[in-house]
Amino acid sequence: MLCQYAQQTVNISIKTFLQTQFLSSRVISQNRFETKVNSSINDWKSETINQFLQTIKIFQAVSDGNQLMSEQFHYYINLNDAKMNVEVQEYFNCSCTLSSSCLINIVPNFFLGCSQIEGLMKSTLECFYNLSCMIELDRYYDIPLGSSFNFSTLNEN
Repeated sequence: MLCQYAQQTVNISIKTFLQTQFLSSRVISQNRFETKVNSSINDWKSETINQFLQTIKIFQAVSDGNQLMSEQFHYYINLNDAKMNVEVQEYFNCSCTLSSSCLINIVPNFFLGCSQIEGLMKSTLECFYNLSCMIELDRYYDIPLGSSFNFSTLNEN
């Protein structure tokens, strides 16, 4: 879902950018033209990234504000009194109920947070290109795959 949204954001942004016209009241040098075009491209890249991140931040704020539960919470139901109890995850004395920005670095540049998106947004993708990192990451699953872990690193190109 996140990748699809990112692709959609980029596609719409490219379409909009390609419809942009360059106007000048005077003839300008090729050097000046290239500078203006490069500046426009850099502005477009920044605006596209900011637009994507703004939507992610809104999603996070709604989730946090409505206290939507994630997989980082542990639930159990007491059948005797029909209550659902929630155990909140804490990372190094940081409680997810008090701050949605609690993070733990589980492998280099890969974080676990109060929500999957929070951890992912703080992480880099380099672990997915490294077999030993993926094997280390596998150890953190509730049921590690261990020797049956079949993994091919992503192609950097």
